[in-house]
Amino acid sequence: MRYLFTPTMEKKLNAFLEPGTLLAFDFDGTLAPIVPKPDDAALDKAMVTLLEPLCQLAPVAVVSGRGVKDVKERVPFKLVACVGNHGMEGVPAHRAQAVKAARAVKAWHKTIRKELGKEPGLLVEDKKYSLS
Repeated sequence: MRYLFTPTMEKKLNAFLEPGTLLAFDFDGTLAPIVPKPDDAALDKAMVTLLEPLCQLAPVAVVSGRGVKDVKERVPFKLVACVGNHGMEGVPAHRAQAVKAARAVKAWHKTIRKELGKEPGLLVEDKKYSLS
């Protein structure tokens, strides 16, 4: 990992950050390493150390396949926006689609549990608006 806040890198970063710039990151695989059990995902201290000063320079958002509540519980600094469930949460214009998606996902999850519930090693995450 390369430290952004050396004098040279900070100068380059400030030149890049024009007014209105939003920095948006994915959570799993970008901010936090991919782990075998999704509940174990976490930001390490080095990442928090990098991101906290970045939040002072520009608005920071997270876009994730996780639910918004899940992401916010794992990020220890203020986000300007958090979009979850691949865009189904955190985007007000998607509210009507989210209600439909929640109904469909509930039915899918019931079918998957019925058909595949006893399969060894199968992990299905119900994120209300999507399944993983």
